[in-house]
Amino acid sequence: YDVVLFGGTDEGHKIADFLSEQKSVAFVVATEYGAELLDMKNVRVGRMTAEEMADFLTKTGYDWSLT
Repeated sequence: YDVVLFGGTDEGHKIADFLSEQKSVAFVVATEYGAELLDMKNVRVGRMTAEEMADFLTKTGYDWSLT
């Protein structure tokens, strides 16, 4: 994926729609309801701690470090 977007609000969905027209996007939402609102294939459902987010990004191949 070009972009991983953590969201769930109306604004998050608008950003996901916009980005998915131009990039490969993985969208992460906290609830099934949030996933139902999206018309996307690449949706991961479930709340994550900061550590779980870091693990998710690492496993998907992102270099998210600040160094």
